[in-house]
Amino acid sequence: MLTAWKCVEKGLAPIEGFSLDAMTDDCIWLDLHEPTNEEKLAVNAANGVDLPTFNEMSELETSNRLYRASDVTYITATHLSDTQTDCARITAIAYVLTTKRLITVRHEDSMVFKTFIERAPKSGITCADNAFVTFMEITTGLLADLLEHVNRELEKVSNSVFRHNQQDGIETRLQTVILKIGTAANLSGKVRESLSDKVRVLLFAENLAKEWSNKDAATRLQVALRDVQALSDFASFMEDKISFLLDATVGMISIDQNRVIKIFSIVAVIFMPPTLIASIYGMNFKNGMYELDWRFGYPYALAMMVLSAVLTLWFFRSRRWV
Repeated sequence: MLTAWKCVEKGLAPIEGFSLDAMTDDCIWLDLHEPTNEEKLAVNAANGVDLPTFNEMSELETSNRLYRASDVTYITATHLSDTQTDCARITAIAYVLTTKRLITVRHEDSMVFKTFIERAPKSGITCADNAFVTFMEITTGLLADLLEHVNRELEKVSNSVFRHNQQDGIETRLQTVILKIGTAANLSGKVRESLSDKVRVLLFAENLAKEWSNKDAATRLQVALRDVQALSDFASFMEDKISFLLDATVGMISIDQNRVIKIFSIVAVIFMPPTLIASIYGMNFKNGMYELDWRFGYPYALAMMVLSAVLTLWFFRSRRWV
């Protein structure tokens, strides 16, 4: 689908009934969302560009993602989609910047474009350079929001891991916590991957900004680059925090399991002396075992069993093992 936006008094406005044959210089932005081959060929011919294919946009080499040819700048940046769910994905979006307009090629929807379209009518964008910079600023802001969301979730996880007032079902609760940590780690990792990509994109764009006549855009790129670098440092801190919480959660589960095993071990040891006494008096030897004919032999044996169990328990408590 091809949509076009033109420059108006306060920003950008969509062009109704747009046609490439009647395209004018006030058309600042062309957006190709899941474009067909015919749409790509038509845009190439009308703007003198060579839009990257889906496979080219998926390549990892920086030289294939960031380059300039015949006064046209080609930038492929990674963005996040489906961030409102637990299945956030990385998607590549191409920005083709000519002297007259910005052309974007995308095969998935992204919150960046939804936000840009909402702000476009009052964005004050007057040229293609400003449109590209605005995209980068919005991307930076959304990535910062995602990191803040992850940080809030990790705070909840931390409170749940180190909560001592609920012992019932602690293992089940901590297993649920591990799933939450995994979700946070997945989103945090994708955010950091996108931030690393934005550093390369902004450095590349900042070097090209020296050739732009729009000094305001160059200054905004520098600010966005500093913000992205700061967010990258915070993302590294988040990864360390995730690793700590995961280790702590697994450790708490192990402690709880060891506590249960310890109880069974203590119970088994406590009943070892009574079991020994019962085994002795259960042997099939009557000669020499005078207690068998004694009137109080049975209560005596029971008392010995109880006393041995109590003494064993007292010994454990004196050693502070229980």
